[in-house]
This record gives sequence, structure tokens and C-alpha cells, in this order.
Amino acid sequence: MHGRNPLTKLYYFGPMFRYERPQAGRFRQFYQIGVEAMGSASPAVDAEVITMLMEFFKALGLTGLELQINSLGCKDCRPQYRKILKTAIKTHLNDLCANCNQRYERNPLRVLDCKVERDSEIARGLPKIKDHLCSQCEDDFAEVQKFLDSVQTSYTVNDQIVRGLDYYNRTTFEVISKTGLGSQNAVCGGGRYDSLVEDFEGPPTPCFGFALGMERLISILPEEKLQSLEQRPDIYLVSLGEEAQKLAFAIAHQLRGVGLYVEREIEGASMKSQMRKANKLASRFTLIIGENEIKNRQYVLKNMDGGEQWDISANALTEDVLARLKSFE
Repeated sequence: MHGRNPLTKLYYFGPMFRYERPQAGRFRQFYQIGVEAMGSASPAVDAEVITMLMEFFKALGLTGLELQINSLGCKDCRPQYRKILKTAIKTHLNDLCANCNQRYERNPLRVLDCKVERDSEIARGLPKIKDHLCSQCEDDFAEVQKFLDSVQTSYTVNDQIVRGLDYYNRTTFEVISKTGLGSQNAVCGGGRYDSLVEDFEGPPTPCFGFALGMERLISILPEEKLQSLEQRPDIYLVSLGEEAQKLAFAIAHQLRGVGLYVEREIEGASMKSQMRKANKLASRFTLIIGENEIKNRQYVLKNMDGGEQWDISANALTEDVLARLKSFE
């Protein structure tokens, strides 16, 4: 992929699995949306991807979210900070949880994002990475903030965001929900991972991306938004009589062929019952097919929202239906 474009923008969606203990909003199997921008080290890429994500949340009607950002430095400045942090943590080991004592040996930065209240208090008093960044990392992080400010993408700088994966460097971020998720309140997170492609024997490829859990996202969506995301049928075919049912089968196939979402009566119920079904499905329109309609080769198209109805010629069925639906978009 690196040979095709200097900056490759990707997204994916699919099932993932994790080993950790399940918690509220955190399942063993889950669906994940991922976004990756690969090929540029520019802080503008960081800000663009983050802003796109926040605009996505806004379009979903989500409230009570907070964007938190941090810089983890780079291979030049982070090793020195790691030593300073480890020395500072050592004096608190007896007061930290068992998990933090293990992290102290493997990756002391992870102590900073422990969710245990006492540990979090201690972490707030530890040396801050922002005070130990090299000049390049300082400049990059300042640029990210300027870009975010320029488009009014709100954020706070959180010195304790380190993310759980060691390959992150420079800009990292999390989007936090203030309601509904308990202690594991991160809706989404990501950051820059400039050396990961090389770690897998690829060419030098600076990258920035994030991962978003679908189940966690759904758990904080407003109920009215969840309902609006359910797709409405474009047309429900109301068929009266055996001949009409057979014809409705062919018409449904015809209309689906041009991309319409079509449902139809299968059991041969009364017209009143069929209209109730169309209402229950919140179908936008119904197409009524009975003996007279077949004889006259004129079907009745009804707008279920406004109540208007029109005669639709069998000879120009697809064109007329598409035209009517388009006029109500």
C-alpha cells in the first residue's frame, strides 16, 4: 500500500476478541471500527483524524463526551522520562496496587492511568511527561492543539493518558463518556504509532489512528437516535388476492433491483391488516395491488407519512415510483 499513495487513509469494521476479564461495556467478543492514516508524521493528520471522530459523535447526537489528549514523546525523549518516572514511583510501591507493582517493572508509564482511586491520586503527583519532551515533540504537540483550536474541536490535556499499548508515541488521545460506562469510561482511543510498521519489517511509515467499540458506542446512544438508525422500508407492497400476491413477488424483485428497500405481504391478510403491518414497519410508502389495479394496469402509491396517493402506471412502474420517492427525500 505504501507504494500507491504518500498518505493512505483506511477504515475497517469487524469482530474482535480480548482476553481480559469482561466489565461494563467491555466484552470478550466485540465489534470494532478502526481508522488509520498511514504515511505522514504531520500534526495536521493527528488533528484531522481526531476532528473527524468528534464530528461523527456530534452527528450521532452524543453529549457528555470529553476529548482528552496527551503526548507520550518519542524514542529520543521517552527513555529518559521513563527512568525519571520509575525512580519517582519506587518510593510509592508499598501504597500502589498489585497491578501497578507489576506495571512498574514492565512499563512504568501504565501506572499513570490506573483506575484505582488511591493509585490515581499518587499518579497525579508524579513527574509529568510534558516537562520532559524534546523540542520536536513539544512543537508537534503544540501544533496539534493549534489545529484543533482552529476548528473549535474542544479538548483537555490529560497528563495521565498513556494508552495500554507500548507502540504509541507522541500524540495520544481518548474520548471519555461522563455517563453510563462506569470506571471503564473510554468510548474510543488512539494515537500515533510511527514505528509499528517497521517493527513488522515494513518500510518507515508514520501512522495515526484510533479504535472504537461498537457495543460501547451503542450503549451511550440516545434512544431516539437508536430508533432513527433503524432503516425504514421504502415501500410495502399491499397485495389483495392470489394473482396480486404473485405479481407483488415480481414487483418486489423489480424495485429491489434499483436499490429500494421493499417489504411485502406474504400471508394473504386483509388490506386493513396489511396497512397495519406497513405502519408497524414505518414504511415510507405502500403500493396497493388488487384486482381492479391489475385490470387497469394502474397501481396506487400512498405516502404513509402525509397520506397523499397517486396512480402509478404498470408500464412505467419503476421510473414513477423512484420519481415520487425522490420528491419526498
